[in-house]
Amino acid sequence: METPARKFARLVDVFDRLVNEESAILRESEFEQLADLHRRLQPVVDGLVALGLDVASNTDRDRLAAIHARRQTNLDLIENQLVTTRTELNAVQESGHRVAKIVPLYGKADAEFATTGRLSASG
Repeated sequence: METPARKFARLVDVFDRLVNEESAILRESEFEQLADLHRRLQPVVDGLVALGLDVASNTDRDRLAAIHARRQTNLDLIENQLVTTRTELNAVQESGHRVAKIVPLYGKADAEFATTGRLSASG
């Protein structure tokens, strides 16, 4: 049977591997893979929390602190990307609203041109 200290060390190894995988996903901008990775990460984090630091060796605690720092860097990158994406989405939506306002004018001009072969100014 696995001791709590050994299980903690094993979970730290898994946490380290998954955080490295998360970093690689972010470097490659493969954001759709993040949700699956985060689903796999959650039980590992839950296991580490359930065991608590009292079963960890000093080495495991130090490793966990370093991994956590890398994870925080990843989370900061994700947050920055979300802000950038939201800003770009808002700009696209605003452009769509502006286009929607002028389409009726151009649609009217296209219909007139199709029936008469010429455009006329109106205003």
